[in-house]
Amino acid sequence: MKTETYHSKVDWWLAAIIIATPLLTLAALVGTVISGDRLAQVILAITTLGTLALYFGVVWPVVYVLEERALVVRAGLLRNRIPYSALTSISATRNPLASPALSLHRLRIEHGQRQVVIISPAERADFVRAILARAPGVRLDDTLQREIAA
Repeated sequence: MKTETYHSKVDWWLAAIIIATPLLTLAALVGTVISGDRLAQVILAITTLGTLALYFGVVWPVVYVLEERALVVRAGLLRNRIPYSALTSISATRNPLASPALSLHRLRIEHGQRQVVIISPAERADFVRAILARAPGVRLDDTLQREIAA
């Protein structure tokens, strides 16, 4: 099977927070440059750079890659490779726990021995169908069964 890439769905409110945070720190930094407050400039420069480093380190991009033998969950520089043979079940969830997902329209994927990854592919039904083509023994909850049947 060919490699397929699915991007995370992005909720509008989370996109607003992600965009606003570095812009606000940058605006505050400009304000301190104008005022001449050196200590505030240093603090806000570090804060702005730290925010951007965090975003590109663990937040952006968030993609889910279906390779030949494994699902690869990528969030920034972090990667989690899950063999299809380890997948046991997929269920719909709105769990807000920190995860490589930019939406609350999520999938809870159980694998291995009590391991879980929560993701939010934009094309959720297509993603689940593609997983089932690679791992036909994976159990789906009722919500996902109806969703992929539509």
